[in-house]
Parts: sequence; C-alpha cells; structure tokens
Amino acid sequence: MDQKVLLEVTVKGQVRRPGAYSVQPGHNLLDIIFGYAGGMATNRFLLKAILVGGAAGHFAGEAELQQPVSQSQEIMVFDEGSCLVNVVRLLLVYNHVTLLNSKEAGCQVCTAATAEAVKLLERLTTSVGTARDVAELARIAGSQNPDCPSRCAALRPLKTAMALWPDEFAAHGTGRCPASICSELMLSPCVNSCPANVDLPGTIALMQMGKFGDAIALGRHDNPLFLTCGYVCEEPPCQKNCKRFNFDEAVYSQSLHRYAGDEAVRRTGSLVKALTHPTLKPGPATGKKVAVVGAGPAGLAAAYFLARLGHKVTVYEKNDAAGGMAAYGIPAYRLPRTVLAAEVAAIIALGVELKTGQALGREITLAGLKEQYDAVLLAIGAGASRRLGIPGEDLPGVMPALAFLHQAATGGAVEVGRRVLVVGGGNVAVDAARTARRLGAEQVDMMCVEDRFEMPATVHEIAGAEAEGVRIKELAVPVEFSGDGRVAAVRYAPVVPGPYDAKGRRWPPKVLTDQCREAEYDTVIVAIGQAPDLACLADAGITRNGPFIAHTGGQAIGLSAIFVAGDCGGPVNTVVKAVGSGKEVAYAIHNHLTGRTDRLTSPLRGQLGCYTGDYTCLPASRVQMPEQDAASRTGNFDLVELGLSDEQARYEMLRCICAAKGGVQ
Repeated sequence: MDQKVLLEVTVKGQVRRPGAYSVQPGHNLLDIIFGYAGGMATNRFLLKAILVGGAAGHFAGEAELQQPVSQSQEIMVFDEGSCLVNVVRLLLVYNHVTLLNSKEAGCQVCTAATAEAVKLLERLTTSVGTARDVAELARIAGSQNPDCPSRCAALRPLKTAMALWPDEFAAHGTGRCPASICSELMLSPCVNSCPANVDLPGTIALMQMGKFGDAIALGRHDNPLFLTCGYVCEEPPCQKNCKRFNFDEAVYSQSLHRYAGDEAVRRTGSLVKALTHPTLKPGPATGKKVAVVGAGPAGLAAAYFLARLGHKVTVYEKNDAAGGMAAYGIPAYRLPRTVLAAEVAAIIALGVELKTGQALGREITLAGLKEQYDAVLLAIGAGASRRLGIPGEDLPGVMPALAFLHQAATGGAVEVGRRVLVVGGGNVAVDAARTARRLGAEQVDMMCVEDRFEMPATVHEIAGAEAEGVRIKELAVPVEFSGDGRVAAVRYAPVVPGPYDAKGRRWPPKVLTDQCREAEYDTVIVAIGQAPDLACLADAGITRNGPFIAHTGGQAIGLSAIFVAGDCGGPVNTVVKAVGSGKEVAYAIHNHLTGRTDRLTSPLRGQLGCYTGDYTCLPASRVQMPEQDAASRTGNFDLVELGLSDEQARYEMLRCICAAKGGVQ
C-alpha cells in the first residue's frame, strides 16, 4: 500500500506497547489499541476510556470507537483501574496552566471556568465533595462561550467525561470512588473494591494479634457470609487494587478468611461459638415487618442487615434449605456445607424466620405478601438457564448446568455416562465439568466460543479442571445435537473471534458452518449463562429491564414498597457481589420504612485507616494453597484446597501493607 496514505497515530497510557504507529486506513481505535499497541498493559483491568486529541481533546464514546480513523492523531488509553474524575482533574489542571501561560490572548471565560472546575474536582477527589459540587460541575461542563477562539477546548475532557460516566461523578458526590484511587474517600483500596465493603486490613491486623473471633466479627459486620467467601471468592475485586501489586502479587485475603474460621473453631471448639460475638446483635425493634423472597446470598444478606437494624424479617425459600446457588450450585469440593449452614444459622439466630418449601407463585404470592408486610424484597436469583437454540437441544441427556449441579448437590442419581461435553467457558461450566468427572465420566470436554485467554472462568479454576483431566475445546460452538432417543453425538463448528468491542473483547464470533465436525458424547451439559425466571411474577405488574426486574436503587419501578436484590435485578454472578447487593438494598428498605439513613457501626472497624505513608517492600510472593493430589481427588467430593498451614498464614498476614505497616521487609 502507498505509504503516503498511512495515518500516524500516537498511543499513550495503559497499553502494552505505547508508541507512534503508521496505521492503514480502515482501522478503528479498538484495532489500534488491541492490534498495534498490544492491548491493555495488565490483565487485571479491561479498557475503560480513550482520550482523543491530547489534554484538550475529548473522550470517545462507544460509537466512535467502532468508526475507522480518518486522520493522524494522539490517543491516551485508560483501564478500569483509573478514576475518571481524578483523570479529568489532572487534565484540567494542565489545561488551566496552559491557558495562563499562553502568549496569545485566551478566552477569559474559559480560564475562569477551568479554574473553578479544578476546585470542584479537587473537592470531589478528597473528602469534602458533595452532590451539589457535581451539579455545579455539570453546569460548567454544559456552558459554552461562542466567542472562545478554541471553542472551550480546555473544558472538553470534562464535558465528554461527565456525559459518558455520570455515575462515577455522582459516586464522588457521595464520598465514594468506584475505581479505588482517591485515598481520602476510603479505608483502603481493597476495602473500597470489596462489594461488601469489608475492612480487610482490619481483619488481618486482628489475626496478627491472635484475635480470630474479633477478626471474624469484623468481617461479618459487613458480610454475613464472610467464611463462605473465604472458600469461594475467586479473583475477588479487592485483589485487583491491592497495594502489594506495586511489588509482586495481591494478598491472598480469602485464604486468610478461611484460616480465621479454622483457627477460631480450634480455639472455641465449635463453629457456632466462633460466629457468636457481642457486636453482632439485632437492633431495637422498629415494629416493621419485611418479607424476603429467596434465601440465596443476596436474600440472606438483606435479612441479616434488616434484623440488625431492628426489623422483623421472614425469609421465604422454595428449596428445602437456604443458601441458593451457594448451596445448590457450588460443589462441595469447593465449599463445605457445614460452613454455609453455620453462617445461615447465625443469621437465623438474629430472630430471622426462615420458611422453606415456599415458592413464589405457588405457596405464596406477591399480592399476599404485600398485605402482610410493610415491605417485600425479591431476591429470587437467576435460576433459568439460557438455551443454545439449536436442533436436538431437547433430547434426553442434554441438560442445563444449574439443574445438573442441583441434582448432584442434593444426592440425586445422575447418570452421565463415559463421555461428557460441557458447553460454556465460565465458572459454572468448570464446576459442571469437574462434577461430571467426580460422577464417573472418563472423558469430559469443555467447548467454548472464546479462546482460553478470554474464557470467563478464572485462571485458577481452569487450571484445576485441566489438572483433573478436563479438556478445553476453545473457539468452537455446537450447531446440532443428535441421537436415537437420547443424545449420542454433537456436530460443532470452529469460530473466528469477532471485532473488538468497547471492553476489548472480540465479539460476536463468526461461526464457520462449512467446517463442521462431529464427536460422540453420552451427556451434554449446557452452561452458557443464566437469567431470572420471572414466570412467578407474571401477574404482579413487574416492569422488566430485558430479562431482569427493573429497579432504581433497589426499588422496583412502578411498585410501592417492593424491592429487588441480587441476580434478578441484574447480573451479580458471585457470592460476595450478591451479599453487597443485599446489603445496600437492606439499607434502602430501612430508609423507606423509617426515613433514616444511618448505618450500622462496629467498634472494630476502621481502626487502621488507609495507610498512605511511604513503604518499600522486598518481593514476597503469595503462598500457594495446598491441594489434594489431582490424580485421586476426582474420586470424591472432598475439599480440593486443604487450607493454609499456621506458618503460611502468618507469612501471608505480614504481606498486607495496610495491616503490617510496610509488609514483609
């Protein structure tokens, strides 16, 4: 191609290969970032923002990301670990200085407006910002001086950022930095990143002092399933922002949660005693009654906080036991049922009433609950498995992953045969594949449309599955199931990754139907995602947001005193995110019933604050969790991960910079 038509694009920021590139016409910004510049600098974060045109440029919207680049330009890339409010503050500081130092007569209106915007942004990134500051900032961003020679370019980053990320600016107006960058707005980055807002450095500091009961109580102050999360939190959000990433690896916090429980049991003699603490009691009675429908992590968390706030709570659950996906979807080799049952019992001990075998739309109705209670919380989860929509999907032997895992968890007879195919690449698919191996399958394959680097499942879970003999068939999709009375074969096609989307993922893929192959399987398990089953609310007047219940801040749209938490209101996907959802909606219900906005406090919380001093640490990699031997563990459902030794736990505690004031020196 003629070199004269090449465009010069300079890429800066959080990419693997920043630099200047000669780009062929027809490529868009995403092609340049992920093709030429090698993608994001770290695997921890996805793409968040692209600034086009330098400090006085604009942030590109999703539509612009897909359009071919038409001129040479400079772009700066930011990942999801960036705080856009702070980024805009720095850009406007630079732009203001540039205006002041310009030899040409600049726009005095823009100079003054930029100075005022910087002051407001400084307030929002410290502990004094308010919603009023956000509103004033929006007014400045929306102003336009027609006489400005640069068309108010200095304010352009602010204007486009507020249009694209209004929620991030609004959060700073309430004293919260979603990206965990603004240190004055949080205890520590890990606490701020935790969906349940657990004081993780505080729990570790208490463990260092040998106060394991207090450590558990501090953890359960914000997360009633604190010990459960110690077993099932995989690549938790708190670790993405761990200070130790400046030196080596994130603190293995979830393993320390588990260790605290084990050590407390050794010292007290029982898990029940380990979970009992004087700081965790029901509050003074308010006289208000709340019904919670669904005893999964979100519903249980909401019931826990509502009881501690003084409300009378009744939880209705369609299954025979509480726990939701934690009880019926997560296999026993990952989570001991005794730990989950003990934490559920601790919630019930606060005065919460649990009624099992009560399905919405069958034994109970929303209308009936509204008559009996002051507020109703719907936390019914996402129990409907998504379908592939291909021929043969209804053949016997083809089953949804959730139904398969539920049957295996309850001890039902599950005949999988010798050869099993699991369709999907997420953690549920991995759980299904590893469960199939434990049920006697000799050959278990996972088929997913992604390549292994983009599979939704965690790296740790994928490695565990492969160690147990599960094979990954990447970049492939089934197109037909066939068999005489039962599935016996799968016809599948290779796929080619699609164009980059706004997060840098290649979607949708192109299916090469002219290159189909066939393989024989005795059972097929489909694990391509879940959605809420809202058939039980068909006549309840629920407003939908796609497959979910539409809500604003937990309040169901169009329905008085009806609230929504967990997966039925939008995908939360993990236990800790479900807990965080239930917790926040519990406070919304409390505000609705009492008009109060106060929050529960603990004398154990926040004693450390956010350690912002200088620290230098020698590299000290995280410990490796001892595991059952891979060759033998597929013959049982015993825990794969055996827990940290005392020596490993003490070492890992010292790696926490916030708790140890400098970590391993």
